[in-house]
Amino acid sequence: MTEANRTEEQEINLSGKRILVVDDDDTVRGLVERIFTRQGSAVFAARSGEEALVRYQEEGSKGGFDLVVTDKDMGGISGIELSRRLIKKGLLAPIILASGGLTEKTRDEARKAGVSAVLEKPFLPSPITVLVSTAKQVLSK
Repeated sequence: MTEANRTEEQEINLSGKRILVVDDDDTVRGLVERIFTRQGSAVFAARSGEEALVRYQEEGSKGGFDLVVTDKDMGGISGIELSRRLIKKGLLAPIILASGGLTEKTRDEARKAGVSAVLEKPFLPSPITVLVSTAKQVLSK
């Protein structure tokens, strides 16, 4: 990362950002919610892609979302399919896709679906560092 990118990323404030977090794992979803809530973001949670689509419809008239963070593998529609559907419905916000055991095929599929960034779970070295840094990076574009 260049010094200019680092400075730009630091200037992005997550306070007040509306973030949709989608994960079928209660523990992971709760962790991601807490991380962004501590940054001052308004966090909206969904347990599935289907629930996320409903949240998007409900919140669209209230300003929509500034960022979506979704798991790849969930019961029902996948995070990649969710990304396609949200973009088709008019989502302009960046999407971060998270998954364990990522392959180049998955990364390519995610890019084609309009995903802004792909993260591998577990989020190492620190979930807070990885998620906050990636969120700021995609929001600065």
